[in-house]
Amino acid sequence: MKRVLIILVSVVFFNPAANSQTLVKGLYVDKFNLILGNIQKEDSLLNYAQSQGFNYLALYNLWNVHTSASLTNTTTALPLANFINKAKTMYGITNVGATGESFWFFSNVIHVYNQQHANPNHKFNVYNLEFEFWINSSVNTGGIYCTTYLQPQGFTCDTSGAFKFFKRELRRIDSLGNTVGVTSETYIGWPNAGQAKAIVQNCDRVLVSAYVNNQSTTYTYTRPRLIDLAGASVQAKVMPIFSAEPVFMGPWVQSNTPLQAFTNYSVNFTNETGLWKSNVSLLGYQWFAYSFMPKTFSLNLNEISDESKVQVYPNPIIDGKLKVKCNGCEISILTSMGQIVKTRTIPHEGKSEIDVSDLENGIYFISINNSYNKIVINRN
Repeated sequence: MKRVLIILVSVVFFNPAANSQTLVKGLYVDKFNLILGNIQKEDSLLNYAQSQGFNYLALYNLWNVHTSASLTNTTTALPLANFINKAKTMYGITNVGATGESFWFFSNVIHVYNQQHANPNHKFNVYNLEFEFWINSSVNTGGIYCTTYLQPQGFTCDTSGAFKFFKRELRRIDSLGNTVGVTSETYIGWPNAGQAKAIVQNCDRVLVSAYVNNQSTTYTYTRPRLIDLAGASVQAKVMPIFSAEPVFMGPWVQSNTPLQAFTNYSVNFTNETGLWKSNVSLLGYQWFAYSFMPKTFSLNLNEISDESKVQVYPNPIIDGKLKVKCNGCEISILTSMGQIVKTRTIPHEGKSEIDVSDLENGIYFISINNSYNKIVINRN
């Protein structure tokens, strides 16, 4: 199988405008164990992802989910299957990835989950290995990786032993994914040149960290690692990872779209003159992570326009009562941060009065069958 390395990189002669429909536009979802099963939190996440154009979600904390409700049991795994199905069928998410630290987790949990679900809309599409072998404090004696993975399996507790373990796990995960058409990917920080080549040849794509606080330096920050990745005998498929953490690009993304960072990055890659870039393909980008992203909910979506079929009044709402008339519809009221605070189903040719007196004054959005209007609560 041709290897795809996801590193925070750009595609050769990449044209973001021409390829906007095929770009991987990814978001790491942290604290997913606290989101799954809470419909309001799930829908807030998915509304946010849709509003920002993300089409790939990489889920953290699946081990926590599994230990509280087994993912290898189709009954207890139903909330996860329902979430993935909803993401794919209602919110424009084309791929969902599972993130883990070892082959065992993918082989014995995630892969088993996938095999137990025949519907492709319930399945994971990506196996994402995250094992930071370059961090001394994690891999040296006493470190979490040393005590959890390296010592028990006979690897030395240093960066050399950690990379050997990582490479073995990555190769196994890639082989496992190949059997069922699942993409293997990994995230890298600071491998050396030899390690970078080996990584490219043992997975489908590489995500490369571009953790800086100035978006104008993301490309130069990752360029040396792109050169190392390009040294492999197969083309490196890469994606940069931008961080919304406050010490990195958190302030920048408050007033810029997630896509803009990649647009700027890809321009620099297109202008690259090094011959090495012919062996690098830029697939898209990834953002870390959902909890750090600004959640102001701006809807550039379909506004409710046919007032003969849908009536929402009064607006502003001054008495705490919102009246809705529609011909069979699903209603949600969302905060300006995208959090769903009210839901209601109205039957055909029905009307409903929704009590919003418990909501604070301010701007909200009402979603009716995935079309939106802005409403204002302004009680005296």
